[in-house]
Amino acid sequence: MEKAVREKSKVVCRVERNARNFGFKMVPGFQCSKKLCTLPYPMPADWKLCVETTSELARRSAFKNEFTDFSQPELESIFWIRGSLNFEMNKSWIGRGQRDGSIRFWNRWTLETSAVFQPLLLTNRLLGCNTVRCLQFNDDIVVASYFGGSICIWNVHTTELLQVLDEMDIANYESHYIPVNGLSLGGSPGNYWLLSCLSSPTEQDFVTLRLIKSPSEEIPIVHRIVLDQKLRVLQLFVNDTHVLLLISDTEAKRDQIQIRSTASMEIQRTIQIPYSEMGVFDYRKGLLLAGSRYEIQLWETETATCIRSVRSSSSIVFVKIISDKYWVSCNTSGKVEVWDLKCALNPAHLRSLLLYQLDATNLHCPLLCPVVRADEYQIALIPCRAKDYSELHIIDFLQLDEKAAIDRPVD
Repeated sequence: MEKAVREKSKVVCRVERNARNFGFKMVPGFQCSKKLCTLPYPMPADWKLCVETTSELARRSAFKNEFTDFSQPELESIFWIRGSLNFEMNKSWIGRGQRDGSIRFWNRWTLETSAVFQPLLLTNRLLGCNTVRCLQFNDDIVVASYFGGSICIWNVHTTELLQVLDEMDIANYESHYIPVNGLSLGGSPGNYWLLSCLSSPTEQDFVTLRLIKSPSEEIPIVHRIVLDQKLRVLQLFVNDTHVLLLISDTEAKRDQIQIRSTASMEIQRTIQIPYSEMGVFDYRKGLLLAGSRYEIQLWETETATCIRSVRSSSSIVFVKIISDKYWVSCNTSGKVEVWDLKCALNPAHLRSLLLYQLDATNLHCPLLCPVVRADEYQIALIPCRAKDYSELHIIDFLQLDEKAAIDRPVD
């Protein structure tokens, strides 16, 4: 313990509950808490305060799981664009597309298979048309797109297939479209927005916005826009008020993020970001986090002002704003970094924002070009450019916030 206290920059505190990790918070040197760890008093009998070094944390907190049928379809390596989009997780489930076109859910906390969603695909238009391209889900519905041009929608509770949409109705079949290159699902029950993009390396990209009031009834197209032929959509996002499109100009070698109105689809603001062949972004409560080839930028969208910029040793493949306190990033070499968002928003803070990092050495495995998902409790990674796609690496890393909207199940 004395050694851990002396090496202040390497000390980590965490709390265990019922002998299970209840979350832990990085407190380098205890500076942010003035050498005090605040806990409820009296502390519940099933709680335990633990102090350890970051090296011990890396060995304990990172673990690997191998799932039956978790392997990626072989066709994915042919059409690889910005990593796999058919892997997602939320507070309850981990979901991934399978070789046969089905969607398999695992219980996130027990890692047991909880559901399988079977598709009904449209005509065999393309090689591997049953390959899942993109996956999105919430507490009510599961949405997946396929290389054949289908978009399937299921009831998340009953696994019933509710709708099969045809995204290729506008496509020129001789133009080698990559059917639906992106999906985003946002909104609230009774008013879900579904944003999709049909891409082609030779023709124009089509972006379609649909409104899902009842997933079992007809789903109307609210807006459809056609982009200039030189523009390519790299990522998209939708909520009740905004549509965000990360667009790359292949001729001018420039990237931009268009912020549009969900109601009208009109452009409200455009933010220019560094050019990258695999740019990524995340949006939360007026803050935009953009990752490019060697840089991460934090923007305030209302004024289109870049608040912070940090450098990276290689291209960024994932960024995520976590609980208004942190952001997480990962680059092509598999290095995961946790940054202090609160300090980034403070103009007077001039020191490093980096709180913690993990790389392949800490995880004892190669993670080249990983697919990454993260939230308040865990970071999940899959090696994307590897022969075997069946490994899922989980990292527990943040303290559970009692005021968080999502409560982690406790056994």
